[in-house]
Amino acid sequence: MKKVAAKKLFALGAIALASGSAFAQASTSTSSVQLYGIVDVAYRHTNNEGATGNGSLNQLVGNGMSQSRWGINVNEDLGNGMKALVNLENRFTADNGATAGGYPNGSYFQQSWVGLQGGFGRLTMGRQYNVLFDLVTSTYASYPYSPYMEAYKPEIGFALLARADNMIKYTAEVGAIRGALQYSFDEKAATGGKTMGGYLRYAANGVAAGVGYQDYEFASGKKIKAWTLG
Repeated sequence: MKKVAAKKLFALGAIALASGSAFAQASTSTSSVQLYGIVDVAYRHTNNEGATGNGSLNQLVGNGMSQSRWGINVNEDLGNGMKALVNLENRFTADNGATAGGYPNGSYFQQSWVGLQGGFGRLTMGRQYNVLFDLVTSTYASYPYSPYMEAYKPEIGFALLARADNMIKYTAEVGAIRGALQYSFDEKAATGGKTMGGYLRYAANGVAAGVGYQDYEFASGKKIKAWTLG
């Protein structure tokens, strides 16, 4: 995995994928642009394949242990303790270069949000992780691999798909206590997608616990309600 961080981006950079290099110019401010990612390809052999179970299959799989991904993090210092934030992250299958499937609306970016952070907390807007997924993956010891391990992940379903479009999320932290609230607009989409929820967690000295709640409303008006405590 390669990361390039710069304290100030002066000009447009050129990223050469063939060489795996990235360049940025730096100054003395605390702003940064970070490029990150990982490419994971594996060989897989399985037996008991086919209708009779007597066959075998050799495959090159695009996600061996972790989903291949690339992303951009932007942190812009606005002064007086305020920061502007941006995140874009794309998932892909490295064996054929296709965008990773299984996400609603054929989303190209699995995260795409902008935000503002200061003494008041953090406010983010766009496609991002929901409050249930934030709580589960940051608090419960049973899910340390999410969201990257390429394996069956029941918490994705339990967290109502883990991400939501058109979301506004507010997060604040005071000492060992962190809380968050989210709301996402359905925008009259055929699939719906209106959500509301929040969580509260405590973490100190290697121990963490929290409680969270979220509901999801479909275009039909039907709702799913989910909560977690642990």
